[in-house]
Amino acid sequence: MASGRGRFAILAIIALVVFPATGASGGERSWWLNVFFNVNGEWRPGHEIDGWAARRYDTREECARRKAFAETECRKAPLDYPAVWICSPDGPLEEPPPPLQGTYCWDVPSDR
Repeated sequence: MASGRGRFAILAIIALVVFPATGASGGERSWWLNVFFNVNGEWRPGHEIDGWAARRYDTREECARRKAFAETECRKAPLDYPAVWICSPDGPLEEPPPPLQGTYCWDVPSDR
């Protein structure tokens, strides 16, 4: 069985596969950094919590840098709820992506 950290890494990899880097036309997309919080065993989008709306970035790389920064800061100063940060193309996510659906608080790293 994978550790909490291992499951988190698997979810991050799946999220990158689920959301490819370019559209059907092959053009560059805008990217959105989304956060989902596990509140009472349910993943809730950040926009439901004041101040945690998705943020737009021009490139996948910029979104990935900000995602890494957010994850580092959350390790330094844990949030009230477990959080998962996800970059998505074209617009904010309204619901948790399939890799998060059916996962619960114990599925994310416990060092937060």
